[in-house]
Amino acid sequence: MLPYESLISDNQKSLVAPCTRNHRVLQALSQCQVVIGVVCWALGALYLLRQGLMSGLSLAIFSGLYFIISGSVGICGAASCRRALLVAYATMCLHALVLVVPAMLVYSSLAVHFHEDGCYVYCSHLTWTCKLLCQGSPGWQGLPQSKGRVVDIGLITTAVVEFLLALSSAILSFHLVCGSYRCLGTKMGRKAKTSLAISST
Repeated sequence: MLPYESLISDNQKSLVAPCTRNHRVLQALSQCQVVIGVVCWALGALYLLRQGLMSGLSLAIFSGLYFIISGSVGICGAASCRRALLVAYATMCLHALVLVVPAMLVYSSLAVHFHEDGCYVYCSHLTWTCKLLCQGSPGWQGLPQSKGRVVDIGLITTAVVEFLLALSSAILSFHLVCGSYRCLGTKMGRKAKTSLAISST
């Protein structure tokens, strides 16, 4: 039960049912976003361990952490019905749509392209330098592990799913801020005006 549901009488619950239902849907979407963040973080960690293409950038790890934080804000906002948290969650979803997801898609698409050409990036953490190694290049040590392409495709799939989740969550968050709160506020306002009118008479 959401915090304000106990303040609403039984005959009013049917009027605000869509509002509470939307909060539950938003909470479910936020939980899915946290799961996607954990999966993305795990793939990024695996990518870093195997010294794959652009593994030194660790973009997938930072993206996964961002998705986890964003989803956590959404869960808190949907559970507490606080407008500030809902606005913050919608803003983070927009950032994910505009910045994080496109960066992940470019990042993983380049990795798949170079893996097909038999190239990979070798990063030296001692000198803090990275270089692209292909067949015939000095220092080339063979192709990376075959699991590399699976990780790259997994990151692309994760980015696409996150795009859909972030888009749905942003739309629903703005709807709750602009619509559902007005729905609930109108009903509670009418009840308060009625109480004042009765007390004045």
